Amino acid sequence: MLDLVTVSRETLTQIAAEKEAQRQRELGQAQKLAEEQRLRAEEGEKSARVAQAADPGCNHRGSRAHARSDRPVVRSAVAKQREKAQLEAQRARSNELAANAQVELAQTPPDHSLALLLATESSKIRQADSESAVFPASFRALVESVVAAPDYRLSLPPHLHSGAINSIAFSPQCLRPAPSEGRPCPRALLTTGDETARLWDSETMQQLGQPLGHSSEVFYAQFSFDGSRILTQDMDGTLYVWKVSEDGRLLQKINPAKLSLAVGLTPDGQEVMAVLQRA
Repeated sequence: MLDLVTVSRETLTQIAAEKEAQRQRELGQAQKLAEEQRLRAEEGEKSARVAQAADPGCNHRGSRAHARSDRPVVRSAVAKQREKAQLEAQRARSNELAANAQVELAQTPPDHSLALLLATESSKIRQADSESAVFPASFRALVESVVAAPDYRLSLPPHLHSGAINSIAFSPQCLRPAPSEGRPCPRALLTTGDETARLWDSETMQQLGQPLGHSSEVFYAQFSFDGSRILTQDMDGTLYVWKVSEDGRLLQKINPAKLSLAVGLTPDGQEVMAVLQRA
């Protein structure tokens, strides 16, 4: 029995040492990635500043030697270069925040609240990127932060949705100021499931207004960029556009001729874009 206990203790010690070594490797990799993303973000911001300085429309000291007919072409090219540089800087900044969130999770002990705030901010930046539908770094950091931080999860009243929740979305606008310094401001939380979409106060988890009724199970929802409208889609493919208000007024109902593979609202919330399945 003594030999068995001794072997077991040695095995446990070895396992603990291997776990610590793995944790140190992960921490080192996360720190290296965070530094790379920081440098990339700085380079992107520098490129954006250079592009802005080169814009004839922003530089009032520019040479008068340019022909008037050339200025629109020059400004258009420089404006595109500046927009591209700004977009790359935003993406790099998002990746930097995501990497820093993973660094916090790898620390001993981890700062769950800081990791969650970093991952949330990273996702927020990438969600505003209309040209990039996939942002794996920020999404992975957010998922890992939520999983690792049970004290910071939101719990919905279980009796209001009759089945599983299929999707969630946070409004881009605050409902009211943050309750205290260092905490995020309360936002409207949108959830879908059964045959309804529902709005919640993310701080109190009280339902806002009436459920938004649909003809079948709802599996997708999103807010417009200004938070004034909601787009939802149910299982039969019908698209709904709602006004964010107490009565949840339905503004438009669309029945596409074909199955929509992807849907979304334009930045001004005035049009619905859909990618339809080929015949």
